[in-house]
Amino acid sequence: MIGCVPSPEEAHAWKVPGTAVILNLLYLGVICSAAGYWLYASALDRLGAGRTSVFVNLIPVVSVVASFFILGERLGPSSCLAEPLRWWASTWPP
Repeated sequence: MIGCVPSPEEAHAWKVPGTAVILNLLYLGVICSAAGYWLYASALDRLGAGRTSVFVNLIPVVSVVASFFILGERLGPSSCLAEPLRWWASTWPP
């Protein structure tokens, strides 16, 4: 927490966050995190730990694909090469 305290030189530039910032933080902290953990716990309950752990390794791949389609982010050659390598590394050794 010490890293969050502004130095005396920077303290004058800090402002109180607005309502939009506070609502965004609440949304990310409560809705997204709570929903993610709830879905993970539901998957553990329904599928079991063994089957659920297989899908945990797909989180980075799904994130990149979703950012491409939903957010319109560009996929460069390094991303296209990294995703199969990431999948391979998460499943090896068999």
